[in-house]
Amino acid sequence: MFRPILATSLILLGASAGTAQLPSIVGMGAENAAGVLGYCVKNRLVDATSANAVLDKLNKKPGVKGSGAFKSGETGIIHAGKKDISLDSLKGDAKGKMCSMVLKQSASLL
Repeated sequence: MFRPILATSLILLGASAGTAQLPSIVGMGAENAAGVLGYCVKNRLVDATSANAVLDKLNKKPGVKGSGAFKSGETGIIHAGKKDISLDSLKGDAKGKMCSMVLKQSASLL
């Protein structure tokens, strides 16, 4: 069972994401990255052209689309190391910034 961890108290209180520190997503795997990237594209939180190029390559990796990490990613849950982050829990432009971070991390997983 995954328990979403809220990013930071500053973000949750509605502070500008520019002044709040976003959590690290370095521990994110290809399966979860593909699901989250799909969520970000669907919700228009990241440039679809750039994201779809990376997403297509991730989805072609064996076992990506059938994994539980992919499915939870599609709901906006980021698995990053020992912490899970729910994109729905983020305020302001923090969702878009997290999606940009996921896109960058996803490209490094190719």
